[in-house]
Amino acid sequence: MMTNEQWQELAQEHELAYFRADVCLGSPQSFSLDEKRQICEDSATRSR
Repeated sequence: MMTNEQWQELAQEHELAYFRADVCLGSPQSFSLDEKRQICEDSATRSR
């Protein structure tokens, strides 16, 4: 069973991943293809 602290950490990671994705969508020219790929992977991983 996950502790409250672990849930909070997971929620923060999820929030950060989606924040980065929003920034990337708003300014795609600011990111390399590798950075965009990593952001997409992070978002997908954190959603599970």
